[in-house]
Amino acid sequence: MSKPLVFVTGASGFIALHIVNQLLDKGYRVRGSARGLKTERLREVFRDQGDFEAVEVPDIASTDLTAAFDGVDFLIHAAAPLVGRVDAEGALNFAVKGTIHVLKAAEKAGIKKVIVTGSMVSYPAVFDPPYTGPFAPSDWHPITPEQARSGNPLEVYIAEKKLTEQATIKFAEEHPDIDISVVDPPYTFGPLAHGFEHIHEKINQASISADMFVYALLDPDNKSFIRAPAYCDVREIARAHIAAFEADTAALIPREKRFLIVSPHAFDYKKAIELIATERPALKARLVDPKEAPVWDNYRVDMDYERVERLIGFKVDSYRTWQETVLDAIDSFVAIEKIKAN
Repeated sequence: MSKPLVFVTGASGFIALHIVNQLLDKGYRVRGSARGLKTERLREVFRDQGDFEAVEVPDIASTDLTAAFDGVDFLIHAAAPLVGRVDAEGALNFAVKGTIHVLKAAEKAGIKKVIVTGSMVSYPAVFDPPYTGPFAPSDWHPITPEQARSGNPLEVYIAEKKLTEQATIKFAEEHPDIDISVVDPPYTFGPLAHGFEHIHEKINQASISADMFVYALLDPDNKSFIRAPAYCDVREIARAHIAAFEADTAALIPREKRFLIVSPHAFDYKKAIELIATERPALKARLVDPKEAPVWDNYRVDMDYERVERLIGFKVDSYRTWQETVLDAIDSFVAIEKIKAN
């Protein structure tokens, strides 16, 4: 009997590409969506590795997904626009209407389990220290759509994620025949997934999202040190998506199936720069001065690790250390720079 078929939307994305790789490593059949040239590039990357197929979905918010979802057992909806890529109204419409469009298509196709990628920004006070975690599934950021329409990119992103998650939970409550969970990552750092160098033309925010803040440590003129109240290794976030659909969550009410995944370790820019200088001395000339890195009184947000372990089997002692995350990310960046230079 063949392994189940898992559909991953936005399969070329920073997190999604890790999800695809981990699914294939576990023996799952995978079908992933992308747009334009990235569709064929995905096919080429996985042509000889596992059971993978790529389908083009030009617009996840409106494209007919009947054929794409045919025969699919599980769905991981990881596609999402980046901060500032579209205007406020467009971002909110894409996020909410797009996700509902995907969920309706999944239900019509008979898909019984869906995982939606959310974000820690949908929880309250994540950018306002002192942080107040651990957060519960019932905790929401107070932002309103009206505030988001002011056009501030971060406010747009927060509202987009909050409204999408709330719409997802409402849909799940109204459609009890489909089991839907939400995985909420914080800032996500770490190495780039297998295939990245063939799919993406360069390393930038569009291709690696928040991992740019780690890559920027290799720029001696860098002044960008966004406050990271919490982080997680991208490989852990990918693993959490798979753990969520493999777990038996059918008996939980929809509002309980919202899982914040945050590393128990603290990420500190200054220590990260010093670590790279010590462990990768050949890169010293490229590093930003550690004196430029801000010092904050708190570098992490607690989550309810016991709850996440109990419900989806994700153990607190299974997270990689921040040192592993930083060094693996840096090694990955340098390796891809060399490939792109040739």
